[in-house]
Amino acid sequence: MTPLEPVLHPGMSLGGYRIVRLLGQGGFCQTYEVEANGSVQVLKVLIKDDYPKAVALFQREAKVLGKLRHPGIPKVPKDGYFQATTPAGPIHGLVMEKIPGIDLGQWLDHRQHRPITEALALDWLRQVVEILAQVHRQNYFHRDIKPTNIMLKPDGRLVLIDFGGVREITDSYLADQAAGRVASTRLHSRGYAPLEQLDGMAVPQSDFFAVGRTFVHLLSGQAPHQIPADAETGRLLWQPLVPWLLPEFAQLLEDLMAPFPGERPPSARVILDRLEGIEASLGQMDDTLLSTWQRGRRWWRSGGRGQRWVAASLWSAMVVSGVVGLRLAGALQLWELRTLDHLMGRRPLEALDDRLLVITLGEADIQAQDAADMARRGSLADQALDQLLDQLLAAQVAVVGLDIYRDFPVAADVPRLAQRLATEPRLVTVCKRADPERGVPGILPPPESPIPQVGFSDFVVDGDGVLRRQLLFVTPHQGDGCGTAYGFASQLVWRYLVTQDIEPEFVGDRGLRLGETPINFLDRPTGGYQQLDASGGQVLLNYRTTASGQAAPQVSLMEVLGGQVTAEALRDRIVLIGVTAPSAGDYWPTPQRPSAQRELAGVQVQAHMVSQLISTALDQRPLLWTWPLGLEIFWISGITLGSGIGAVWLKGWRWGSLGIGGLPLGLYGLSWAVLLYGGWLPLLPMALGSVVATTGIIWMNRRRLR
Repeated sequence: MTPLEPVLHPGMSLGGYRIVRLLGQGGFCQTYEVEANGSVQVLKVLIKDDYPKAVALFQREAKVLGKLRHPGIPKVPKDGYFQATTPAGPIHGLVMEKIPGIDLGQWLDHRQHRPITEALALDWLRQVVEILAQVHRQNYFHRDIKPTNIMLKPDGRLVLIDFGGVREITDSYLADQAAGRVASTRLHSRGYAPLEQLDGMAVPQSDFFAVGRTFVHLLSGQAPHQIPADAETGRLLWQPLVPWLLPEFAQLLEDLMAPFPGERPPSARVILDRLEGIEASLGQMDDTLLSTWQRGRRWWRSGGRGQRWVAASLWSAMVVSGVVGLRLAGALQLWELRTLDHLMGRRPLEALDDRLLVITLGEADIQAQDAADMARRGSLADQALDQLLDQLLAAQVAVVGLDIYRDFPVAADVPRLAQRLATEPRLVTVCKRADPERGVPGILPPPESPIPQVGFSDFVVDGDGVLRRQLLFVTPHQGDGCGTAYGFASQLVWRYLVTQDIEPEFVGDRGLRLGETPINFLDRPTGGYQQLDASGGQVLLNYRTTASGQAAPQVSLMEVLGGQVTAEALRDRIVLIGVTAPSAGDYWPTPQRPSAQRELAGVQVQAHMVSQLISTALDQRPLLWTWPLGLEIFWISGITLGSGIGAVWLKGWRWGSLGIGGLPLGLYGLSWAVLLYGGWLPLLPMALGSVVATTGIIWMNRRRLR
């Protein structure tokens, strides 16, 4: 289906809500982020007012969400449903709670589709079934359960979303279904819907089938349609993919996915009862492990110090294996990244980089252009840009970077601007690369700009949405209209360094030299990054630690055009021009500003990227660096083994507390000091290993003395 044009636009007001940005669309609906009285919510809009079935389903969703009350179901305010008329035509709107986090489909993508653990699957299955119990208790069933319709909140709780296909269970519905008279919408998602739903005969147990298929996907890492099925029964042959699963748990999932509704559990309560039995079985297994642990404790108590040293070494080696294993599997990656963020935020403040100047376009600058009757097709009118370039070039700036998309030609009445875009060597414009695998279209560069003067604006973000890396270059793929191999910041840096008699030089496939300064690109693994896409030339982003969070001084567009910025203040500067108006939506979480209220505008992030490279080449300000993987493992092992063996000498909780807390604090101080010189040490694995090893030995010491 061809994507529909957005019917609402940022800044519009509808039903008392201000439109912030388009979140997505599907079918006849579009979803927007909206704001009212400081509260951020989601507005779902039905565009096709002349399609009665779509209207009925939309109104049913509004009615159901208004009745359901559960933390795992989006909340809808009392007046959340409304009808309105827009320039694009009549619409139906539904305002609901904005759920923080990502859906499980995105979560799997971030993990490269690695299977989840049995313990996590049990926890999540219980949460989903408890939500369904509430839905079914109100005589409704969902009909579209799948990973992308389950949100994972930052606190680990799940929320079931997209009630657009919900159906009410009534006596007349059941009677009509039994008689074969149901005229039901054949709503289904490939691989998750049972046969009866494909035939328009869905029942509440159809939700259980979809739940079973969803958790097979989560546990195996493969979507249901990718798993072979038995030719006669249609059952998925999934269990060989998860041989470690507890048999009782595997059987429950099989029963949820039974071909016929009558073979599935009759209610959510029955499923919850069976989950309790499975957890009890796991508890018995834990008791067996506990008895083995108790035998080890008796051996520990029976020996002298030499025996305890041996035991301490064995225990510490087990801790090392666990910590290193967790790290290599990527389980510690998010927490290591956040630990790095914490340390970076506590470095001494630095001065703004006065070799750069950021010219911003806020809401007032955009409105001022309209007041001056400038023909504006985007945030920056051709006439305003021409005047701005005239002042900057006359002031002999070093480089100008236009971080504003212009995929349209210059107006005919501004020929000088077209000529400058085509021929001015100090001017760099921007485009956005297409992503064919995800179906994301790119944004073309200005038609007048030759490719050597264009840089891509793409950022690489981590799984938590925070921007910690810089993409210097990529290999353009065939058909990408963006066409350039170099990032926007890279193009600015190359041109500026040439004015400083420094020519960038690539060294092999994985390195770059800026004058006397070598730069090594990220590889997998690097530091706390055990799972990452290291394609292209990437480096860690060493943000300047400033009071404002910005890398460089900034002025507004109208201040420059109004003559409030002198030519001396512009001379020899790297000037970046970008939009900072909130309506543009170009804001990014950074380690220094991770919350939505303190994100940095894209042009300010570009300034950090430019500043870090020229500071590395000219000021010897280091890029962030890490140890080789082998050295990191050796360091983690040494700290952990030393902590465990040393804890044999500690007696009493007073000395034990000093041992448990003292070493991590020392490691914290060491890591912070090394970070001042650009080094990212494996603080979290070292601290975790030392605390677990020390705590275990001290606890065993205490038990032995008793």
